[in-house]
Amino acid sequence: MRGKSWISVAPLALVLSGCAQQDSTAPGLPWWGWLIIILVIFLLFWLVFRSRPVEETPPPTHEAEAPTRAAEVPAVEQPAAEAAPETVSAALPPDDLTLLEGIGPKINSILQAAGVNTFAQLAALEPQQIMAILTAAGIRLADATTWPEQAGMAARGEMQRLHLFQETLKGGRKA
Repeated sequence: MRGKSWISVAPLALVLSGCAQQDSTAPGLPWWGWLIIILVIFLLFWLVFRSRPVEETPPPTHEAEAPTRAAEVPAVEQPAAEAAPETVSAALPPDDLTLLEGIGPKINSILQAAGVNTFAQLAALEPQQIMAILTAAGIRLADATTWPEQAGMAARGEMQRLHLFQETLKGGRKA
């Protein structure tokens, strides 16, 4: 507040001093008019000089301490035969599922929180299972009908074929 100047109050002082010099016969502003003007001035001062809270980011917590959204989202059921590859894929970094048409950053984070980290895991799911995960997280407008097919192509490394297939899609849906 030190840098603020009181120059903005000068017009108010001129208005108030001019009102004191009016004749009693001159029509003036009624008392409630002055009350409204004063309230508006106070409101403007409050808006200009109010203290704005500084947003602080919470300190990072360990996964074991903080509850995650994965508890809210149903876990992806994996057959027993795929349990061994999952331990291997846990050491690998997760795939960028946003490469698939119809999956954005938010859906990517929801799927990863549910344990779907790779294209192969996504390809193994049925569209109904994917929609159950998304619905539990509050996403209702996504269409996952082509995601397992796209993920299968990406998992096999058929990126050229995937791009050709994605050209026929619009928002993850067959156009």
